[in-house]
Order: sequence, then structure tokens, then C-alpha cells
Amino acid sequence: MGPVMGACDAPPVTGRLRWAAGDVPAVMDRIVLLEEDVFRYVIQHARDFRDTPSQILRRLLRIEPPGSRVQRYSGVTRPRKALYPDHELSTAIDRASWQPFDIQRYLFLLKCLQHQRPLEFRRILSIRGRTRCYFARTAREIEASGTATQPRPIAGTPYWALTNIPTREKQRILRNVMTMLGYSEDAMLGAREYLARGRIPTMPG
Repeated sequence: MGPVMGACDAPPVTGRLRWAAGDVPAVMDRIVLLEEDVFRYVIQHARDFRDTPSQILRRLLRIEPPGSRVQRYSGVTRPRKALYPDHELSTAIDRASWQPFDIQRYLFLLKCLQHQRPLEFRRILSIRGRTRCYFARTAREIEASGTATQPRPIAGTPYWALTNIPTREKQRILRNVMTMLGYSEDAMLGAREYLARGRIPTMPG
């Protein structure tokens, strides 16, 4: 079995499922065991780190929260504001598969940037550290610039990236890349959030 998801609005209720004739279950456990792929699917639909499993499942299953029907017919409608505004990378991040490691997310974002700005992307070769080469067309160029550089290919592109750096450094380099390529501030914040947390920062309200 996979991870355990507990209801966040009440303590767990233990006991087996009891059925009455012609009735719904009288008692249900509040702890649900999910298989790994189902758990990852649910987590991918989180809007931010405060999202509870119950809230995610309500959206996926289109279950209205208690009292929502009364509010719907009260004559007052307030459009829900998205947690993050849409930006140039919204669609790509929204459709991204689950990637648990920041190196995977870093390379994924770089691939998206290259696909969106193929002509300008070669300019990132000028982004370097004091001695290290952050980007190159071959792994050898990066390896020659320092020790334990761990160059990885940016999938679908002719470029390689140095990956043996902390997440904060990846965020700084990614921001430099996106600034050089002319991306909006919203896109930079969305990419930073996705790189750090592995969450999808832009979801429709």
C-alpha cells in the first residue's frame, strides 16, 4: 500500500464499515490507504502547500463543501481569485508529470524555456560562475570547469547543464536565464515555486 491520507477536519474514526439494510454506511474510517500512483496524482492537483487532501479530492470529484449551495443561491457571486496568475509557463507546468527531485524539475524548466525561445536560448551559454560553466553544448566543457559538476543533458535540446548545485543556486541561475530571455515576473515566480516545491503553482480558480 502507498502513503496514508487522513482527514484534516476531524480525528480518525476507527472501526469497520457497517451496513444497514437499504441504508448508506453508518461508520467509515477517516484514514484512506492509497496506492503510490493514485497518491501522486492527488498531490499533483494541489494548489499550494496549505491544500489538504480533503480539499483536493473535493475539487477532483466535484463535491461541494457544506453550505456552498446556500451561498450559490444567495444572490451574491464573488469570483475566486487564482493563487497565482497565469504566465508563459502555466500550461507546461500544469501538464508536467510528477518529478520528485529538483534536478528533474530544473532540467524540465530549462527544456520548456528552450522550446519557447529556441533562438534566444543560446545566450545562456554566457551565464557562468567564477570558475564553473553552468551551461554548455557538451558535457566535457562543464566537467573541465570544476570538480563534481555532474552535467546533465537538457532533454530535446543540444545543451547541457551543471546540476551539482543547491536548490537556491538553481533558482538564482534559472531567474538569470529567464530574465535574459525576457520572461515576466509572474513566470519567474511560478518557475521558482515549482522548482522548490514540485507543486503546480498555477491552477484555474
